This record gives sequence, structure tokens and C-alpha cells, in this order.
Amino acid sequence: MEVIFYAPLGRGIEKYKVGGAEMGCRRTLGIYEDAGFKVYCVEKAVNLGSRWRYALSFARTYASLVAKMLAHPRAVVHIVGFYDKIIDIELLLVRTAHALGRKVVYEIRNGSMIEVYDKRDDAYRHKQLEIFRLADGVLCQGECFVDFIKEKLGRDSFYYPNFIDDEFISTLKPRNIDGEIRLVYFGRVAPSKNVDQVIRATALLRRSYPGARLDIIGGVDPEYKTLLDRAVEESGLPADAIRYHGPQSLEYIVGVLQAAHFFVFPTAYEGHSNALTEAMACGAVPVASDVGFNASIIGDKSLVIDSLDAKDYAERMAEILQSGQINTLSASVQNRIISHYTRSLVAPRLTAYIRSMEK
Repeated sequence: MEVIFYAPLGRGIEKYKVGGAEMGCRRTLGIYEDAGFKVYCVEKAVNLGSRWRYALSFARTYASLVAKMLAHPRAVVHIVGFYDKIIDIELLLVRTAHALGRKVVYEIRNGSMIEVYDKRDDAYRHKQLEIFRLADGVLCQGECFVDFIKEKLGRDSFYYPNFIDDEFISTLKPRNIDGEIRLVYFGRVAPSKNVDQVIRATALLRRSYPGARLDIIGGVDPEYKTLLDRAVEESGLPADAIRYHGPQSLEYIVGVLQAAHFFVFPTAYEGHSNALTEAMACGAVPVASDVGFNASIIGDKSLVIDSLDAKDYAERMAEILQSGQINTLSASVQNRIISHYTRSLVAPRLTAYIRSMEK
């Protein structure tokens, strides 16, 4: 089985800019390789701010993709799509694969496809639907995308959520509330994640629980770090209440998550968050915004906040602590991951689906 994989894999970009999309695509690559597929990767062109540099980068990427399709006529072409501003590019890629008679699978990444479709004009909608029509298969990160495609085109697609390795699941440790209340944010530390609101929520929670402290794990955009420092100063957090860990290994992150009471996630823009899945797998109770697929992944409305206001997150965490349900919720969110989002569940389904495309 051969696959040409057009995706962002995070090669050649700063470490702190590697996010969920790149990590999710690397996991897909791992599934293919573990299944014995021969994979030919084509790194998605990255827009570094210059129109001409991007045009040159895409021209090279496009030439590489076409060359691989010509060299490997039996390979399934897997295109990871982000639609919106690059819908014309992705339509070109799908049309090219289709014109060359290749089987093509289009994967819908991020969580805003339906929202973007509804906001854009008829020309955009036509392009998005044409991609779905031309593709031999469509992979959907969210179940709502499966329903959308069925409604618009009357065709089936494949639900392919992000997942965690089964080894990530470990014995839960009890979360005591008499001493430290540990909050954690990890992942890409960027403005769209509203980490400054996590800092403010920590300060507000400390009014009722003085032992509340925050761990921030991940690479920080230098400009955003200035804003975070200002949030710390304005909220009056003492130096020992917040700790920046920087980028860390998975083993290190697991250790922090296993001791964390809450994963605080007021993100403004999301698909299927790897960080959310991983935090839940370790028993850290998520308190997350109602964007992307957060609500469907968590499966508990009481843990989903319909705002980005730090006050709402602090109040919800205080309610959970006061209820004495922190350990019950910890077990519940871990079980949610075990029953829906592990590699052993997802990988066989994906490989079977891709094999069904083989000529």
C-alpha cells in the first residue's frame, strides 16, 4: 500500500509554532508507517508573511506532489485540508489528483469548516463542495462534518478524530483539595489560546483557594510572553503561583498532568485538540471553551464554558472543588478517552478505510 501524504508536519518551522495540526498529522503518518504503508510525504507550503516567498514555496510543493503522483501511480493521495483562505490551492490539488486518475482522500482539519462555509459567498461554497465531490474519500475530524457532507451531497464520509497512544493511559492519582490546587495549560502558547485568561482565572480562584497555582508548558511566542507577563502583574499573582516549563517531552508533560486538578482551555479557535485529549487521558478535568469539537470530545456540558472570560472559568472550577466531585470527574473524563479516542480504536479503522481506496 502506497500513500502520498500532503500535510503540515512541522519541518523547518520554529519549535514553538508546532501545534495540534502538525502533531495530529505526525500521528497519522505513524499509523501509516506502523501498518507497513510506503508513505511519500509532501510538506504543506507555509506562508511566512511574504506573498512571493509563499508563491515560490507552493510552486515547489506542487511540483513535488505532481512528481510523486506520476512516479507512484498506485498511491492514494491524502491531502490534509484547511479550506478558508487556501480553498483555491486545495481545489487545485484535488483537481490535479483527479485529472491524473489518482485516488484522493481529503481530510478536513480544524473545527471551523461549517462556520466558514456559512459565512462565505456562493463561489466559495461551490469550491468547497466540489472538493468533496471530486474526492474519493473524505476524513472528518468532527462528527458534525460527517452530518454536513451527508446533508449537502448525500454521500458518506469517515469520522477520523485525533487520538492518544494507549500507553498514555495510566492509573489515576487522587486529586486532594486541602493543599495545592494545580491548574495546567500546555500546548502552543499563542494569542488564540487565550493563555492570559488562564492566568487571570488562576488569580481569581486563589481568592477562594489560596493554594491554586498554574503550570504553563509549551513554547511561547516572544511577543505574546510580554502580554502574559503583564497579565501576571495586573492580576497580582505571586511569583510562586505560576511556572513556565517551556517545551517538554511527553513523559514530562504526563507527570504534570497526572498531578493536575484542571486543564484550563479558553481557546478561541480549535479543531480536535490533542492537548485536550491528552489532559483528559491523564485525569486532568478540562474546563474549556465551547469552540471547535471541545464539547463533543468532553461529553459533559458542565465542563464547557460559553465564554472566554476568566471569571467564568474560575467560578466553574470553584464549584467543582466545592462539590467534592473532582475525583469522580477525573475518572469520568479519562474513561471518555479510553472509550472513544485511543490509537487502538482509531488506527485500524483508518487503515481499513485507506486500503479500501487501493486500485
